Amino acid sequence: MSIKSILVHLDDRDTSEIILDTAAHLASHFDARITVLIVNPINDNVDLPTLAGPAELVSAAIAINLSENNPQQKRESDHLKEFAARVFRAHSLDFNLDILDGETKRILSEKSHFHDLLILSSDIEADKGVGRFSIPSNEIAVSAGCPVLVIPELANRQFHFEHPLIVWNSTQECARAVSDAMPILASSSQVSVIDTQKRNSTLFSRRENLDELFNYLALHEVDAEAINSKIAAKPIDTNDKINQVVKKKRNDLLVLGAYGHSQLRELFFNSQTRSLLQSIQVPVLLAH
Repeated sequence: MSIKSILVHLDDRDTSEIILDTAAHLASHFDARITVLIVNPINDNVDLPTLAGPAELVSAAIAINLSENNPQQKRESDHLKEFAARVFRAHSLDFNLDILDGETKRILSEKSHFHDLLILSSDIEADKGVGRFSIPSNEIAVSAGCPVLVIPELANRQFHFEHPLIVWNSTQECARAVSDAMPILASSSQVSVIDTQKRNSTLFSRRENLDELFNYLALHEVDAEAINSKIAAKPIDTNDKINQVVKKKRNDLLVLGAYGHSQLRELFFNSQTRSLLQSIQVPVLLAH
């Protein structure tokens, strides 16, 4: 179990250099290939009525409009390409480059099917009509074909993932996140676990469920510690407390399940995933 292919979404963000540095660190550690993906959104100025005709001709015309008739967009893509080359050159790394036109969420979701990890910013913009209530990074994690590493908007330093924190709630999404994060967890110096289970599972009590998790981590030679020692009595169930633990323990990665549900439910029931992504100041590894 390892990370051999990393997909990096790059746009003009304050976190871009940290995203590239993080990708470089992981690629060097795991001897992984890096692919930088730049997505050009569909231009609102495309004159769709003049493009009436067979679907393949319309798609070709839109592509030409984006790639040839938008010099500003080309300049921005060239700038990002040069920026990525400069950062990776400092790390003595090569990278592949993809520049695609279309909807960011769809492109990232489909391209992620062929990689082991997708890295993006938490403040990635939503496509029009998408993610009105859910934040885009969580939406992408729900539809992605690999785990997603979300770099927080307020990040101001490099992260080497020496002390990850697992937010354990015994859900399918959380279990997948732990499994997908195993290469990073196994290479870290210390892993912490917070129990946020609300109730016993079908087979196990909360205590037994957590013991199973620690047995699973030990099988992969992951040294883990429980943050809340009185686990059976009082689980940690608030994002404020999770943020407090991250600051106190100096955790540099959060491992979390990406909880996908309808936008209507997001409107009335604010999910833990969504809230944490909006408040946390360390990277979050999401899986669904």
